[in-house]
Amino acid sequence: MTPEQQRSIAELVAQVHVDNVLQVAALLRKQADDIEEAITSNSQRLQVIACGGDPVSRDARDSFQRKIDAIVDVHWAHHDELSVKCRVW
Repeated sequence: MTPEQQRSIAELVAQVHVDNVLQVAALLRKQADDIEEAITSNSQRLQVIACGGDPVSRDARDSFQRKIDAIVDVHWAHHDELSVKCRVW
């Protein structure tokens, strides 16, 4: 590592302290809480209803629902990742 790189790392390390680490943890916790609130409060709106009783409508509903569920799963995974990252040990 070059002396310049060592100085750069030392300067960054000097900027890390308990207060700003706790602030970051609080921001991550809030983001996780906001994601959870958005998903749970809109859960009914995330359910697709078939336009009719015909097979095409049911197939379309199932197809759209799978896509919506996959997107929601991505958001839950992000929520879980944030929740783990913001735990203060």
